Amino acid sequence: MGFLDKLKITKLVATADKAIKKQEFEKAIECYTEALALKWLDDADKGSLAIFHTTRAIIFYRDLKDYDNALTDLDNAIELNPQDDNIWTQRGIVLGICGQDDEAYENLQEALRLNPRNTTAKQYLQALEQ
Repeated sequence: MGFLDKLKITKLVATADKAIKKQEFEKAIECYTEALALKWLDDADKGSLAIFHTTRAIIFYRDLKDYDNALTDLDNAIELNPQDDNIWTQRGIVLGICGQDDEAYENLQEALRLNPRNTTAKQYLQALEQ
């Protein structure tokens, strides 16, 4: 990825962060969507791509109640970085919200397998077990 693309991504993320603070969630989604559409050339960028997908997913489910798009983004993030326990946690949360308790349980278990100290995954797992 070239310097100008990285600069553009930095500006898009900064704009998205400002939009989130102002509760302009659609604008934040647009910024992350534009950043994700840029040409990503090397494997080192997969972590950033996964973070962008995860962040956009959180906006989709938490702020816009758009669970289908959230799950799509989380699936993409897992494909890019399957070792990130936070992604599995977020996916478990969304599945739980959607009433897919068995799948939510499996995702939260995977998050804990990857990081046994993940307190968020523990809390949601305990809530599912009750």
